[in-house]
Amino acid sequence: MSFLSTILNEAESKTALRFKRLEQATGELSIDVGYISQLKQVAAQASKELGLDPLDTTAKELYQALRVRAAADEKVLLSAYKGDADQLLKAVASNFQKAVASEIIWSVKRSVLKKVLAEQSPFETMKFLRYRSVASLLKNEQVDVVLALAHKLESDQWNTKLRQYYHHLQAGDFEARPIKVVFYMSHFPKEIVLPIVAVPEAGAIIVLSSEETLKEGYAFTLLSQTLGAYRHIKDASLLFKAHHVRQYPGWMVQEFVAPKHHQIIIAGVPIDWSAISQSLRHNYGDDARRLFDVVLDHGDMDLLSPQRILHALAPGLGFWAEKLGIGSVHDDDGVSLHIGDIGIDMLQNRHYETRSMVVLRAYVNREIMSLYAARPILQRHVFKQLDKIESRPQTKAISETRTKKIRPENRKKKA
Repeated sequence: MSFLSTILNEAESKTALRFKRLEQATGELSIDVGYISQLKQVAAQASKELGLDPLDTTAKELYQALRVRAAADEKVLLSAYKGDADQLLKAVASNFQKAVASEIIWSVKRSVLKKVLAEQSPFETMKFLRYRSVASLLKNEQVDVVLALAHKLESDQWNTKLRQYYHHLQAGDFEARPIKVVFYMSHFPKEIVLPIVAVPEAGAIIVLSSEETLKEGYAFTLLSQTLGAYRHIKDASLLFKAHHVRQYPGWMVQEFVAPKHHQIIIAGVPIDWSAISQSLRHNYGDDARRLFDVVLDHGDMDLLSPQRILHALAPGLGFWAEKLGIGSVHDDDGVSLHIGDIGIDMLQNRHYETRSMVVLRAYVNREIMSLYAARPILQRHVFKQLDKIESRPQTKAISETRTKKIRPENRKKKA
């Protein structure tokens, strides 16, 4: 199997067909070759740092060396928190807020979000936080936190209805403001598994307290989630700003809070928003400027490097900061060097045979798809599809809309 098909866990014929279609659409060959070469070089260097010979090492040997290194590095990181997960979570929230203090993002105005929640009462969230009325809830709690909890505690039906409200957003419902990072202390139910919750429509990242003990792998998984939440917020912000003065911006918010994001189809190949956002960072030329009604600036495009964020959150993890998105292949067996996959394996007590590669696969797929989507000819296809979506008939603004509230009885909770 080829390097890419192994990393992406695809049949070689499927991988070859996907990239053949993209190459035919762009008229360029092997756009991904440079990226793959870089992955291999960093993976080889990682093997050397672990005391292994990259030319004489099996995938299992590399994986075992990574697990040993991860356990030692995480032990040093957690020694300062004495087994208290909340201490770690508070530190992550505080350090992360400092790291992104200068970041300005685009999101829905908080006043608008409050109006939406006033119309669509989050009954399970109110019950959990012990409020009898939504007015009291919104007066005393931060709307970002309410949304984070509602996305987890309310039913699928409720969340679908919420996205329908977002569909009515207009240009004046958006604003630019700093990223908000909140540590929220409470005893949360088992339905909330992940302590890091991105709320893209509010431009906020909520760090929820946890009763978990600091098991092996907890810190690595937490840090990976934080990087993912930041990326999600920035990708949403870029497209929110690009569309906030366009005819029909609400659908974009609707898509970004959906369980499965909308995808653009190019040459029969689906490409999701994260890859499209990344493609604009690769190439925001004259074609893209003409297609957008507003000009995105460097602040919209730029991402804080994951290395910088990890250094702010955990200065001693330099080895792992340089290996994000890196995988290694030995005799058709792939190994992820991403802190997220290693953390999952440690936390769930997995072994080599059941190792995770899900974080790495998402990372590599996004990066490669973005290289193709950045080509001007494909950018025109992307924006043509965006304009087609935005050509739907105009709807009433949120302030003019009244939708029947969902009652809490007999509803299936969202896990």
